[in-house]
Amino acid sequence: MKGIRRFLVFILTAAVIFTAGCGIKDEDTSKTPGTDETEYSAITTTLVGGSPSGVWFMLSTAIAESLGKTYSGSIMHPTPGNNYANLFRINDYEVEFALTHSSLAFDSVNAKGQFEEKFENIGAIASFYPSVMQLAFKKDLGIETFLDIIDNKIPVRMSIGSDGGVAHNTLMKLLGEYDLTIEDLEEWGCRIYLAGNKDSAELFSDGVIDGMFKVASAPTPTMTQTGSNEDMVFVKFEDDVIQKLVDNCGYTPITIPAGTYKFGMEDVKSVTTFTILGASLQTPEKNAYMVTKAICENLEYISSVHSSLEGISLESLVIDMGMPLHPGAARYYREIGVID
Repeated sequence: MKGIRRFLVFILTAAVIFTAGCGIKDEDTSKTPGTDETEYSAITTTLVGGSPSGVWFMLSTAIAESLGKTYSGSIMHPTPGNNYANLFRINDYEVEFALTHSSLAFDSVNAKGQFEEKFENIGAIASFYPSVMQLAFKKDLGIETFLDIIDNKIPVRMSIGSDGGVAHNTLMKLLGEYDLTIEDLEEWGCRIYLAGNKDSAELFSDGVIDGMFKVASAPTPTMTQTGSNEDMVFVKFEDDVIQKLVDNCGYTPITIPAGTYKFGMEDVKSVTTFTILGASLQTPEKNAYMVTKAICENLEYISSVHSSLEGISLESLVIDMGMPLHPGAARYYREIGVID
């Protein structure tokens, strides 16, 4: 009997010790992520980008590969998306990460443009490269400035990219500074084509359009190709309108240098919007921290996947995002001294 009692006492004592040990372990793992690198176990997440080709596809893939390289076993699924719709998806926490543009992010957090309500559930991870507002027409139209089109009601025919795309969105904002809409242009005979790069080039060569409105890297291949075969002119924008786009719409001023295109003989002032990576604020801080670190530690590789990404640096990753940093990203940038 005494032997049985001793055995029961031993079992109960062991159980108490085991339970106490479990309590200590639970308390330790509740520490703020980042205080101990061993806490960063592999994650599986999703990044929505753009079409399944082009710069955004390559950037999404590079970020996913960087995460797996930095945190072994981690998986990020790059999936197609749309820069405008992507903001809704992270705000609603349908996905954790998404690519978009800084000008659209600015609209979303300020309830401007196509956004009727403020988005309060999104934060920025990194800013990558600028997409510049550019407009070029056949030279024989006699257009030198954007104001020429408006003052003379010239019935231009131009492509503006996909419906709801960044160029379409930018053109609506540009016209808004003149108290005009795309419908107003169409009333005096303008023809607006929702056509991408390949279709725009074909439309131009077939004589269907005589100009292109782009928001893309400068130089952009479609304009370079078209300008090599046609006598074109690069259209200038008025200084006060440029400033309004900066002040009211979250764009960044930029100058397109002379010689960017063979038909661009002078510097042209314009604005740019940046491709950025955003995340839902419901995305765990740990996940945002890990993705940010993966980007920073693999910056040389990421910058090599496309010419648009050349020249990015740790400092450039935090400029002109259009929305506040995600707490996980902010913590990593503070740790490496990029921000205070």
